[in-house]
Amino acid sequence: MIRIVRCIRSGLLVLIAGIVTPGLQGQTLTDRSLGRDTLFVRIVGIEYERMGQLKVSVYDSEENWLKKGFELRVATLDVGDQAQLTLSFPDLKTSNTLAVTILHDVNDNDKLDFRWFPPIPLEGSGMSNNHRRMGAPLYEPARLNPELGNGPISIEMVYYGSF
Repeated sequence: MIRIVRCIRSGLLVLIAGIVTPGLQGQTLTDRSLGRDTLFVRIVGIEYERMGQLKVSVYDSEENWLKKGFELRVATLDVGDQAQLTLSFPDLKTSNTLAVTILHDVNDNDKLDFRWFPPIPLEGSGMSNNHRRMGAPLYEPARLNPELGNGPISIEMVYYGSF
């Protein structure tokens, strides 16, 4: 099943599937046609029972990292009823090093909510390279090398607390 969902910036095709869509098998992380790349992102471990939206952001520099309005691409996806989905960000410059963040925004307030004490996240999140740390995530550990690997990158969602 293919479902197109709302996107903030143009050039996003979203494929909703329980497994990697057959059309994506064998694709490389970088598709070098016309000097552009396509980044395929597989999101796994979505707690879809929480409903809400997934907000997927792609950054291309440490200077822009986690700054609202400075994302290279942003997509907002309805969670639906899938624990895993794969999406693509086509037409990226081949020279970019990229990092991806995902927020499972349960209450649609565009931020990661925390419990007061101890301060742990109440909503799910994920980073490229499955980078995790206490405090704000760092760009370098989450940075992707566009020359690496075949197929989609895989980002596992992490859930610590609950609403």
